[in-house]
Amino acid sequence: MFGDLQPVKTESRTCFGIAWFATEAEADKAHEIVRKAGRTYNGGFFHGRLCGRDRAYDIVVDGRKLFAVTR
Repeated sequence: MFGDLQPVKTESRTCFGIAWFATEAEADKAHEIVRKAGRTYNGGFFHGRLCGRDRAYDIVVDGRKLFAVTR
């Protein structure tokens, strides 16, 4: 889905998925890919909302920040 970009971690949820990347630059590139594909949340309160870079889902794992992109 992200071409040559490899997420560090992924998670599937009911209405969307999240991919976390090691750098914000990678997350920004993934955001562009997701937006160009027209990916949206499928159901729930945010049904139809465009997926992409979402800082609200950024996490820290083992002291390292990971940057989130919804997909």
